[in-house]
Amino acid sequence: MKLCIFFVDNTNATDMPKLPENATLIERLQYYVNSDDPKRAKALAQVADFLEECYLWDIDFYNPHYES
Repeated sequence: MKLCIFFVDNTNATDMPKLPENATLIERLQYYVNSDDPKRAKALAQVADFLEECYLWDIDFYNPHYES
C-alpha cells in the first residue's frame, strides 16, 4: 500500500476555533468535517488507514506452553 500525503491549503485555519492538542483521530476528523475542511479530513483518514494497515495484528491461537 502506498502512502499519499496531500498538501492542504490552510488559509482558513485562522477562522477555525482551536483544536486541543490531545484530540483523538475521530475528534480531529469530526472537527475538520464540521469546519467545512473535507480535504484535511480526507488526508487524515488516508494517513490513518495507512497506519492501520502497517500495524496489522498477527494473531496465533497456538501456544506450545499451554496444554489443552
